[in-house]
Amino acid sequence: MENIQTKIEKNRQMKKVLLLWYTVGGNFGDVLIYKTVSEYCNNSNILCDFIDVGRPCSEIMQKANKYDFLLFAGGGIIERYVPNVIRYFKEDFDMLKVPYGVIGLSVGRFDYSRYSGEIAFWVENAKFFFTRDAYSAKRLNSICGKKIVVGSTDVVWANERIYFNKIKMEKKIGINVRDVPYLDIQTDIDWKKLECICKKERISCFIPDESGIELKGLEKCFYEEQKVFDQIVKCEFLVAMRYHVILVAAANGIPAIPIAYCNKIKELSSQLGLEKYVLNTNEIDLLPAKIELLRKNLLVEQEQLYANTRKMKKQAKKMLEKILETINNA
Repeated sequence: MENIQTKIEKNRQMKKVLLLWYTVGGNFGDVLIYKTVSEYCNNSNILCDFIDVGRPCSEIMQKANKYDFLLFAGGGIIERYVPNVIRYFKEDFDMLKVPYGVIGLSVGRFDYSRYSGEIAFWVENAKFFFTRDAYSAKRLNSICGKKIVVGSTDVVWANERIYFNKIKMEKKIGINVRDVPYLDIQTDIDWKKLECICKKERISCFIPDESGIELKGLEKCFYEEQKVFDQIVKCEFLVAMRYHVILVAAANGIPAIPIAYCNKIKELSSQLGLEKYVLNTNEIDLLPAKIELLRKNLLVEQEQLYANTRKMKKQAKKMLEKILETINNA
């Protein structure tokens, strides 16, 4: 058996990474992103710690200097809001003594001109920069005026735990909803109308998220990762707003009618071949027609999902292999 001194020496030699992600609120997708990246690192003998991406930039950099690498662990870090760590990244950059990289990021269709210089600097100095869709890569490359950012896919596709060996399908229609975040520029959902459609179409399986929205008359369960999984696999198909609920369902051949409350939902739908089923938040009247269309094409859509999700999985694993190699060589 190894003695304590040998273990200490091994720990000293292991690379250490600080992950940035939204830790507040226990968001289903953010937790999946963190677990996917940290598990990959741990399996490659890379030690991981984390800090919330919303912390002050100087605080993040000071903590990062105790590690070998700083990793922005993807997701919707930039939607309408540009977090402190990016807004002050150029100003505080001299504080950072370790390399950094970005994976699985997506951006919204918002005006980022106020922070274009800071965003460009952040992009240009990264050891690698992967987005989770082509739109985000094109937008960021446009901001910095260089082809630096690589369009890839969401890192969660590489997480083996989202692929279930046994589907307990009960041929239910599931629904997953959240609050609409930008009501000053976007129409809210007619929630009463949606409840009526759910009743008429027998949409009975409620898939929760942390926002607390509930629809009357539907099954309810506490917001826990495994219970979200358990609800998804009961369904023949879903009506869904959350990015990673749509993703996990698709990974198991369960298509969704996406409600696009933001651009990242449209981009994911395009990757999955589900564009024809997308609804905007002001188009709930069209939901019955979308349900009828999906019922008619269910087998075709399931086959297409299996093909597209395997491609996403391969792409995500390739991205992770590259970033782990870069971290180990840092």
